[in-house]
Amino acid sequence: MALIKGDSFDNNLLGTPNNDTILGFEGKDTLLGLGGNDSLDGGQDSDLLEGGQGDDTLYSGMIDRDYSSFDLDTLRGGAGNDLLYGEELGYASLLLDGGEGNDTLIGGRGNDTLMGGAGDDYLSAYPSYDEGLWGNDIFYGGSGNDTLIGAWDSTLYGGKGNDSLDGWFSVGYGGDGNDILSTESNGNDSLYGEGGNDSLNGGSSNDTLKGGSGDDTLNGGQYYVYGRYLLYTGGGSDFLDGGAGNDLLYGGFSFEEGNFTYGWDGVDNDTLLGGAGNDTLYGEEDSDSLDGGRGNDLLHGGGERNFFVIYDDAYPLDSDDTLIGGAGNDTLYGDSGSDRLDGGRGNDWLYGGGKQNIVDTPNGRVELDANDTLIGGAGNDTLIGMLGNDLLSGGDGADRLDGYGSDPDPDAIDTLSGGRGADTFVLGNASGAYYLGDGRAIIEDWKANDLLEVYGSLDDYSLDTTANLVGSSAVDTQIFYNSDLIAILQDTTNISISDDFVVV
Repeated sequence: MALIKGDSFDNNLLGTPNNDTILGFEGKDTLLGLGGNDSLDGGQDSDLLEGGQGDDTLYSGMIDRDYSSFDLDTLRGGAGNDLLYGEELGYASLLLDGGEGNDTLIGGRGNDTLMGGAGDDYLSAYPSYDEGLWGNDIFYGGSGNDTLIGAWDSTLYGGKGNDSLDGWFSVGYGGDGNDILSTESNGNDSLYGEGGNDSLNGGSSNDTLKGGSGDDTLNGGQYYVYGRYLLYTGGGSDFLDGGAGNDLLYGGFSFEEGNFTYGWDGVDNDTLLGGAGNDTLYGEEDSDSLDGGRGNDLLHGGGERNFFVIYDDAYPLDSDDTLIGGAGNDTLYGDSGSDRLDGGRGNDWLYGGGKQNIVDTPNGRVELDANDTLIGGAGNDTLIGMLGNDLLSGGDGADRLDGYGSDPDPDAIDTLSGGRGADTFVLGNASGAYYLGDGRAIIEDWKANDLLEVYGSLDDYSLDTTANLVGSSAVDTQIFYNSDLIAILQDTTNISISDDFVVV
């Protein structure tokens, strides 16, 4: 093994075919390791280090450190499994190129460029989590299955292979392969999965996630767990675009577990685009916009409208969502809140809302509404409004409209419009008749080929065609179950209990 040293001048230091240690010290030095497993350290000033063949270790400036330096160092590993190590305490800007082999590249505090090259490489912006958070770095994983850990305003390119992109980066590109992109940044970040089946996880604030081609999973927010404490950072108004393929998109999520909870509420107004393929979209809390695009999609507008409580203050989390199914046979769930659901073309299932919560908080009792708008579009659609005063519009096709659903609200006033086609309006099921409180269904466009689904015996129903209650000046038909008004047929008396009622 040879020990080769420079001096305070600019040196050209050449190694041997064996294992060498080459030290540049001061000056603008060029260190060439050649063959063998070499150790090269450039020292101060702007240096060029090339390891050559073998498993080499290259240091930007471990000896003769200049903590205030702004040098420009270039480290090239060459063939072999190399370790390239940036200056931990100085501010040099580095170009680290691993070359062939499974290399480890560690940046410094300056603005660095790290290139993994061929092989399964590990690229990190800092030697430890507490160091090196100053530079705006650019990482290129190259070919192979690489791990890239960014810092501050880093831009990460995974390249070919199944890559993992992590850390505090602002922009990440997965490239070809099945990649995992997870940013911990609290800025407005952009993650692009590109080719392959990718998993994208945004941080806090307003992120943009695009899956690209392949079957991708996109999550607008994430969280950390430190011992017994759960810190949530998944807030922000995110933009998620699944692209082609069968994708799974999450707008963000909330939590209620652990011995202590602290952080943001984890919700905001998200936009989720499924694109082509059979996609699943979850909006979670707050007012989200979900568009399934082409394919047979499943859209969930959001969970129950919850409260986030800190120090006895209650903050309501709204959940007024917009869901658009697009072409294909789609299933849309609005859940709680006042939602708008549009099935688009195809035979769709639309569910307007889940539970209407009454929440007792330290500051009083709050009732949560769920007034939904459901639009079936072309095709034979099923629309279920559930709680609240809902508007259901079937559009073209033979549609089934149920404003009541499995979560009854006897005081709700639902408006049902079947559109063109032979439609079925549901006024009861096997468990009982609907709207036995102060509520009713208003059917706006009753046609001769439409039907009413009802509960019990036809003898329990009666019609009143003597009044004008809704719509134009034409007479309406009131439908009674025993003495309860359960529906009004707007502007028509063309109905027969024996011909148009179907008992279930």
